Amino acid sequence: MSSREKSIRREYSAVYSQFDSPLFQKVRSEAFEEDIGQHSWVVAKDLREYLDWLVLSTADQILDFGCGPAGPLTYVVSQTGVKATG
Repeated sequence: MSSREKSIRREYSAVYSQFDSPLFQKVRSEAFEEDIGQHSWVVAKDLREYLDWLVLSTADQILDFGCGPAGPLTYVVSQTGVKATG
């Protein structure tokens, strides 16, 4: 592994290693009213509205580029049963 790859791996780990800690969960709950594992400004209420528009089913597959820790993607899968890659 190159030094650049090692550096990227360390940075990614530093950002996401505590993502599911009680502190981060509390911050997300207070900032967004509902913690769905978001690492962006998406809120659960809006995401549910988008899901209503999309009418996804278990036969569908979705791809999420740049999903980070995949919190909202995991939420979408749990709500719709779609197959997902992130």
